[in-house]
Amino acid sequence: MQGDLLVIDQENRLCVAYGIPTNVAASVSEQMIIVICSLTLAAIFRVPIPALPSTEIRLFCAAKPATQSRRVTPEANRKIFSIAFVILLLDQLTKWIVVRTLRYGDEYVVIDGFFRFVHWGNTGAAWSLFRDNNHALLIVAIVAVIVLFLLRRHFGAELKLGQIALGCMFGGIIGNIIDRIRFDHVVDFIYFYVNRRSGAEIGFPAFNVADSGICIGVGLLFILSWQLDSDSGEVQPELAAESSESDSEPPAK
Repeated sequence: MQGDLLVIDQENRLCVAYGIPTNVAASVSEQMIIVICSLTLAAIFRVPIPALPSTEIRLFCAAKPATQSRRVTPEANRKIFSIAFVILLLDQLTKWIVVRTLRYGDEYVVIDGFFRFVHWGNTGAAWSLFRDNNHALLIVAIVAVIVLFLLRRHFGAELKLGQIALGCMFGGIIGNIIDRIRFDHVVDFIYFYVNRRSGAEIGFPAFNVADSGICIGVGLLFILSWQLDSDSGEVQPELAAESSESDSEPPAK
């Protein structure tokens, strides 16, 4: 019993020292898995990797108190998968239209000098990194979506914003997985660009609905993490005070 209390006290001290509320702290191994998963999603699935200050490590901690059930409710799962289905359906429908109407490599100008539909394929990751590694990236994508599913409770699955974010990400990742299986590449068709005076073209990397869903999902997760961070900051002084009080108490005889 004393050993258990000692472990809990040590964890609480670490949480206070690093600004992590004790009621939302996850184990170190879980935090590392979540961070790795988040960076994998950011690097592989076509979104830039944002800066991760050390003070923001608590963004990857569980949003629910540790004393409560850590299971995601069926209602939350239904909302997440409903959003994922909508994103997946929209992604596959738009790609089907593109494949049926444009031959591979063709383009259709919508706004001259700014926007056009294209039918391009990407066998790599974001911005064509790791090109010609479709099968390896397919395995990485499948592993990442499984890990994200198993750890969804850490990404605010019980909160409305977290459900929207997870739904967008699941739908987007699965949409690109289907492409890699069907076509051996991801179908990109949305292309924004501008023309220089010299006539040279500068374009943003082509993308699709699935990519948009992933980017929106990651963005919403960061917004959610900032909200949780501001909420947790309000209770940190109380935690520090409680810790100092416990330090000042004489040991029981």
